[in-house]
Amino acid sequence: MLQNNFTRSIPNKLFESKTLLELSLSSNGLTCQIPASIGRLSGLQRLQLDNNLFTGSIPPLIGKLKNLTILSLHGNRLSGEIPSELFDCMSLVALYLGSNKLTGSIPSSISLLTQLNNLVLSNNQLTGEIPDSICNGYSAVVNYPYSEFYQHYGVLDISYNNLIGQIPSDMRKCMVLKKLRLQVKGKRVGPDFKGPDLAGLVEGPGRTGPISNKLFESKTLLELSLSSNGLTCQIPASIGRLSGLQRFQLDNNLFTGSIPPLIGKLKNLTILSLYGNRLSGEISYDLFDCMTLVALYLGSNELTGSIPSSISLLTQLNNLVLSNNRLTGEIPDSICNGYSAIANYPYLELYQHYGVLDISYNSLIGHIPSGMRKCMVLKELRLQGNMLTGALPSELFELANLTYIDLSFNSLTGELQLFPFKKLQGTIEETFKKCRNLTDLILSGNKLSREIPGYLSELPLDTLEMLQNNFTGPIPNKLFKSKTLLELSLSSNGLTCQISASIGRLSCLQRLKLDNNLFTGSIPSLIEEKAKEIKEKLKKFTFEALDISPLAFSLAISVRTPCFTLCCRPRAEPCDVLAHIAPVPPSFHDSPTKFNQAHPLQSEANF
Repeated sequence: MLQNNFTRSIPNKLFESKTLLELSLSSNGLTCQIPASIGRLSGLQRLQLDNNLFTGSIPPLIGKLKNLTILSLHGNRLSGEIPSELFDCMSLVALYLGSNKLTGSIPSSISLLTQLNNLVLSNNQLTGEIPDSICNGYSAVVNYPYSEFYQHYGVLDISYNNLIGQIPSDMRKCMVLKKLRLQVKGKRVGPDFKGPDLAGLVEGPGRTGPISNKLFESKTLLELSLSSNGLTCQIPASIGRLSGLQRFQLDNNLFTGSIPPLIGKLKNLTILSLYGNRLSGEISYDLFDCMTLVALYLGSNELTGSIPSSISLLTQLNNLVLSNNRLTGEIPDSICNGYSAIANYPYLELYQHYGVLDISYNSLIGHIPSGMRKCMVLKELRLQGNMLTGALPSELFELANLTYIDLSFNSLTGELQLFPFKKLQGTIEETFKKCRNLTDLILSGNKLSREIPGYLSELPLDTLEMLQNNFTGPIPNKLFKSKTLLELSLSSNGLTCQISASIGRLSCLQRLKLDNNLFTGSIPSLIEEKAKEIKEKLKKFTFEALDISPLAFSLAISVRTPCFTLCCRPRAEPCDVLAHIAPVPPSFHDSPTKFNQAHPLQSEANF
């Protein structure tokens, strides 16, 4: 009875059955505690109560279920320690207790589960060290009674807890281990691990060390995730021994040195994430021997040199993040060779994030390459914070899957002509249908000129940011026909004439920035009304020398329903939002620092 809408506790009568082999009540919104009478189901082999709202502790009487092979209590609100009685279920091959509020240590009696080779304890509040015997059940593949679990055997996920100490030396005995996840909570150095043969790996914040080479002796490992552990030193070249590895994550650590060329020997690698370290040097050409790569995350390091043209070899790559490095040179014309079709992602959370190309905040020069018109599955294009020149390529706006474009803070010039109307066949409306998914267009900090085109209102934009350019003339009335626009930022241009009263048609608008232009005439009545409303709200606060009369503010307005915020300033001073009054949540482009602080790969897979 998976995924129904039951919303109360489990009736006790259900536990009187002598014949029940499988009980699956996942994703039903069930509440209260798990009844102790569940221990009466003596023949039960499979118990799944995951993704409900159960509270309280895990009933010790589950230990009476001697035939139990699969126990899944994942994704509830269970608390307390893991009862030692649970390990009387010696037939267990799969134990899923992740995403609860469990405390205490991992019991050493887990060694009794000699058939267990699927263990997920992630996203709890567990403390202490990893038991040396945690891999007792990973020495051979057991006979799973359920095919879907057989497909996922060999997972050990104890990530996002508060574990300390060493990675146990006995982990080398995990002969059937396929996926190892030891990430810690948070973005900074957390509880750290030290290898069994190497000294120096942390016993507390601020003390760091390397990865043990013994970790790279496995012939069966498919996934190695050691994100956010404060690991230091260089990435060992011996990583090249893990010939079967498909997913390798060392993001958000403190690794230094260069990217090991021997990673290129991992011919089955589909996901490589070294994001958020201190890696330096050039991107190794050997890396592009991993021709099965679909996702490559090297952002937020100290990498130098150019983007190698051999990136064209990665014909399945459609997730590339190289942002926040020191890369130079031009963007290779073949950078989109892998964006022509959606690759077969082995991990669901990556499939949800396909189509990202982020090479922002480097020192790249030259034009945006014409080859980008081949990026058929591109969804997010982030090129901001470089030194790109030339005109805005109209071909970009023929990519039907694009939802987000940020080309801000480059040196792009010319008119804002998003569509090649000289080559247009059919109607303008048909051309706009190609951009039916574009919600964010950010072109601030360039040298774009002439008038703002009115046809932008035909796009389904939520955000239009074009501040700090050279636009002139009035804001076109057509722009105020948009039914979706939440933010309009046109500050610091050379816009003239009056602000049309039809600006009031933008019924969804939350943020309006028009300061530092050449507007004349009176302030539209709608804006004055909002200013008065905000003035009343400001009376609750104390400010020094703050003039909020209608003539003093600079038409830099942040309007948010139902609370409105005014961006006020003394004349000729920069405009700062009064975030403590009614803050508008910052978007990514508000801060040119890090991409995806909550890294996309840190989401927990469901088993």
